[in-house]
Amino acid sequence: VAAAVAVVIGAKTLLVETSPRPFIDVFTSNTLAADFYLARVNPYAQVYPDIYGGGHDYRPGMVYWPAVLAVQSAARAAFGDIRWSFVLADLVTAGAVAAALARLGLSLRLALLAALALLLSPVGPFVFEQAWVDPLLFGAFALFACAMAFEHAALAGCALGLAVALKQYGAFGA
Repeated sequence: VAAAVAVVIGAKTLLVETSPRPFIDVFTSNTLAADFYLARVNPYAQVYPDIYGGGHDYRPGMVYWPAVLAVQSAARAAFGDIRWSFVLADLVTAGAVAAALARLGLSLRLALLAALALLLSPVGPFVFEQAWVDPLLFGAFALFACAMAFEHAALAGCALGLAVALKQYGAFGA
């Protein structure tokens, strides 16, 4: 089961190679934001290209909160693509879910199968390829659940703080 989890995560990483520049504003803007951040320029104050040529009524830019910027910038610096942050998020999610369920009495095999089922979500590859930031938020919530299962209040609070720092609706989880 652990090997299957590793294969699923590995398969997602192939999306970086097969779709190196997806045509979506999230990928374009977040990649540029990471580049600005790494160049020590305020990403929130920059002008971003409108890849849709005015086809949508929005102002391009970095719309996510600083935790997304920090995590994706680290992935960009280390591996060249912001989506590698989702590989880390998937590892955190799988590990935290399996640990929490095992702590709550499920056999390790069933806990790993539950983690595998989460990773096999049919929308997962699409979300990963398009660079939607939800895997980061899901990882924070999985850390929260794990911390609660282990009765570690400080870690649970940090995980919820991370969720809130990642995305505006992270507060609903808190």
